[in-house]
Amino acid sequence: MEMDNWVVDTRHGPIPVHGRPSQFNVKRPALLIIRGVFPDPNMLGLMPDRLPDADVVLTDMPGMNSPLLNENNIQTFGETFDEVADTIFPAREVNVFGVSAGGLIALAMRSPRLRRLLLIDTPLTTGRCWPLRPLWTRAAGDAHLLGWLQTILGIGPLGIEDRDYRSLFNGLTARTVVLIGGEALGGPRALDRMPSLVADADREAYLNHPLVYVRTIAGVGHNIPRDAMGPLMDVLRVTAAP
Repeated sequence: MEMDNWVVDTRHGPIPVHGRPSQFNVKRPALLIIRGVFPDPNMLGLMPDRLPDADVVLTDMPGMNSPLLNENNIQTFGETFDEVADTIFPAREVNVFGVSAGGLIALAMRSPRLRRLLLIDTPLTTGRCWPLRPLWTRAAGDAHLLGWLQTILGIGPLGIEDRDYRSLFNGLTARTVVLIGGEALGGPRALDRMPSLVADADREAYLNHPLVYVRTIAGVGHNIPRDAMGPLMDVLRVTAAP
């Protein structure tokens, strides 16, 4: 079934969203999905059908299939998506599912109505994320997008400058599940798929937080939605359960 497309206007700018609001039921769990960097526009598009007992809305990070905001940083993104959740699901508890860097937005949200977070191979530090270097070439010619990559991920023409988001744990109150690809990041090498982007220091930070549960999925890398949909759905059904 097709989804409706509409725009939520926030104080920092518009956020396009996709879902079936005419079918929403306040008695069902609410799930806000935030996709990551350069996502396939069809990624997770079947999620409303896979989770018929939840009200599902799909969104993208600002700048990714979505307009840039008046300020583009993770803290502003978190404030913006708090507004999005409040607008789409007023007075309801909300579960947030962040894919890759979309998980950083989930960690930056501070709404008291956040219920659970599910992060998919979300790196907390970017300095070792060597598989992301080609994104600079992919964005060539788009000054705004190049600035976005440098600000958010530290990607520049000469390499990657570390962006450390471990401080987002300060103030985290929602129980959080992190799925990590079993193909370790390691050092630069030839691979047929992107490995996990979660460095050892990131994994340790996740494991040391009392509200965070970490699960490693063997045999896959960063793209868990593509390569491990079964285990992902097992976790998501629990995350978005009533």
